[in-house]
Parts: sequence; C-alpha cells; structure tokens
Amino acid sequence: MKPVIGITPGIEDGRFRLHQAYAAAVEKAGGTPFILPPGPAVQEHGGIIDGLLLSGGGDILPELYGEALAVLPSLLRLVVRQRTEYELSLLRMMMDWQKPVLGICYGMQVLNVFFGGSLYQDIPTQYAPDRLAGIYHHEGMHSIELSALFCDDSSYEGLQARVNSSHHQAIQRLGDGLSVFATSPDGIIEGIMLPTHPFCVGVQWHPERMLHDKLAEELFRAFVSASRRVAFCRGG
Repeated sequence: MKPVIGITPGIEDGRFRLHQAYAAAVEKAGGTPFILPPGPAVQEHGGIIDGLLLSGGGDILPELYGEALAVLPSLLRLVVRQRTEYELSLLRMMMDWQKPVLGICYGMQVLNVFFGGSLYQDIPTQYAPDRLAGIYHHEGMHSIELSALFCDDSSYEGLQARVNSSHHQAIQRLGDGLSVFATSPDGIIEGIMLPTHPFCVGVQWHPERMLHDKLAEELFRAFVSASRRVAFCRGG
C-alpha cells in the first residue's frame, strides 16, 4: 500500500505554490503526494494523510516563537501567518497520532518552533557578524557532519556530507526534546530529530533537489517507509 504524504505549500499573492521536486521525491520513494491547502480543515487533513512533509518557504513571524523583530525588516521574507499556524496545528495531530513528519528548510524551523525553540532571524547579523570565515548559507553547497541519524545505518555516524543550502535563518534555541544529528562547520544546526517519535526529522538543506544523492534518497526512503507502516495500520 502506498502511503499518502501530505505536503504543505507556500501561499503567495493568493495562490498556493509548491516546487514539483517535493512531489517527485515522494513518488520516487514510493509514496503518493497530496498537497494540503492551509485552512480550517486541519482535522480532516490530518486524518487523510499517513505522513506530513513541511516544505520550504520564507521566514517565520518572530512573534510565533515569542520574540520581537530584531533585524531590519528588509532582511525578512515573512511567511503568511495562515500557513505557519496551520502547520503548527497539523504537527500537534501528527504528534498525538504518532504519524511521521519530515521538515525541510523552513519546515525544519517550524518543527523547532513547535517544540518551543527559537531562531536566528538573520545569520550574518545575529550569529556571525564578526566571523571572517563563515559559510554563506543563503546559496551554494557546504559540508555537514552527521553525529547520529534518522535510520539504523551506523555507517553514517561521523560522516562528512555535502548538501545544498538556501537559508539565512537558523535554529538558535533547540526545541524541547529534540536532538541534533547534523551541523555545519561553523556550528549552524542542519539536522534535528525527535528520538521519542517513530519518525520526526528536520533538515535545513533541500534533499528534494538532490535525488541522486545517497543521503537524500535515504532520508526520503526512511520517511516514506515509516509512513507506509501507518498506511498499513489504517488499511487494516
């Protein structure tokens, strides 16, 4: 049975927007993508899907993690409140029902905020204003180190991997109960997981754009596999 993977889209100019790479990655791993329009039907959407993929996006409103705007407004591309609040509500259901979650880029940050964490609102301004040899996280490739992983393959432990990067915000305070499994050389958190959940993982990079990469393939394979177990139980 193919699991149904709900994917949250962005909202821009009154339209839902989602890069087709997310659906392609889910299909390649054996799942059925299902785009979730943010709105009031949270309960219905949560019941339909077997796993939740929080896609990338812009910047989370600082007030949603208990902070005021701390950088120049021109540095931010804020996600509409409707989307983030919808995703936070969906996450509550996924946790209650023990359904798998994968958060990508902005989606990882939403995951961290859900568990009470906070964000650097702008990496160059707040995290590394005086660093001479930092990583330009907003565009390009950089290395990460894996300290633990979302799967049982111990060969990844301590592995250096190359990932794509497209963000100017990052996790500052880690959410309650979360563990870090990947960091960049400058100390930015690149991967988080909830050890007490069957599958709850967030990555700061974009694995859906690296489908020929072993790590990206394993990430989606593990996510869809965990969702398939939910689908099997649902199908009875």
